[in-house]
Amino acid sequence: MMEFIIWGLSPRNLEHEEPLYTLCRNQGEADAMMGVLRVHGCTEMRVQILDLSANPSEMWKASNLLNNKQDER
Repeated sequence: MMEFIIWGLSPRNLEHEEPLYTLCRNQGEADAMMGVLRVHGCTEMRVQILDLSANPSEMWKASNLLNNKQDER
């Protein structure tokens, strides 16, 4: 399962990036929603894609970090 999160600057907060929308199911929906958000004054938008089906213990060798082991190369 993939999650498409739109981040950017909203009209109420022009100093810090924040998540603007999180319900997109694919890149096409995210692109369309960015157009809507732009009309409402949001700027500097980007899409973060999270693969929720990935095993977090395999990311960045997290199993080693969580178990406090040294990275074996």
